[in-house]
Amino acid sequence: MDIVEPDMKKSAALVFAVVGFVLVHVVFAYLVFWLADLIPGHSINSPMKTSLAWALAVDLFLVALFGLQHTGMARTLFKTWSSRWVAPAMERSVYVWFAVAAQFFLVHFFQPVPVMLWSVDQPLLRGLIWLLFVLGWVIAAVAYWSVGVFYLLGIEQAWAWYRDRPQPAQPFVDGYAYRYVRNPQQLGLLIAFWSTPDMTVGHLVFASAMSVYIFVGMYYEKRDLVAVHGKAYADYAARVPAVIPWRLRRRPEG
Repeated sequence: MDIVEPDMKKSAALVFAVVGFVLVHVVFAYLVFWLADLIPGHSINSPMKTSLAWALAVDLFLVALFGLQHTGMARTLFKTWSSRWVAPAMERSVYVWFAVAAQFFLVHFFQPVPVMLWSVDQPLLRGLIWLLFVLGWVIAAVAYWSVGVFYLLGIEQAWAWYRDRPQPAQPFVDGYAYRYVRNPQQLGLLIAFWSTPDMTVGHLVFASAMSVYIFVGMYYEKRDLVAVHGKAYADYAARVPAVIPWRLRRRPEG
């Protein structure tokens, strides 16, 4: 077996990170179109394909798998264990690839339960709800990019390794939307998940389960960020709400 030279390893790692970066955006587009009923024959409100009990069991399992991957792989204990096989520079990229797989499985294998709970027929109100759906995704996307997306998805780390540079530090962002809420991306997702003029049992299960995951994830994320940034993040968390912008940040006096 030929030994792979270090520069080839780093080149392959960089390609791995870039492809993961692209796939994240592909699966997010898949999620948006799926929730908006824009994929013919495959959406959250498609015809039911199995029994109610089996559909609910599969759906809850998929959301649990998604949550365990997203939250579990971000924990220090898992990172310490995986560091025996994964270089520090590739830790985030490996996480991204697993996150892509988890989200794809969630959307692709989610079992629709198209029992209608409510449906808004009034055209103006229906349009406003869809506008709220789009607004949620816009908020999430803006927050996602402003937090440092190239670090978040592992590109900066892989590039630094490829260039033989020190690994970049985790950024601490408190500007833009982060001035008003600590988790604007999660706020946008919550708005998008619940904004539908046609609420079915399947959509309700998805929105409810994902909301639970989001709040659990925010709890662990806050704990990790305090561990990384110390008092700076603890002070920030004390003055800025977690997800509901119920108060505006005051401007410094003077």
